[in-house]
Amino acid sequence: MSGLFFAVLGHNQLWYMFPLIVTISLVYGATRHEHLLPILDQSVRFGSAPGSSASC
Repeated sequence: MSGLFFAVLGHNQLWYMFPLIVTISLVYGATRHEHLLPILDQSVRFGSAPGSSASC
């Protein structure tokens, strides 16, 4: 029973990771560029890096 509780608890905490990655990616891109398209491009590349390394 406690294993299921910790599995659900860990799953719910993952929902906080996605907005955090998006926010950090946008801020990181905005510190490098001034125009919107380069900021979004940098954010996509920076935001996809943690996901690609987490899947290994």
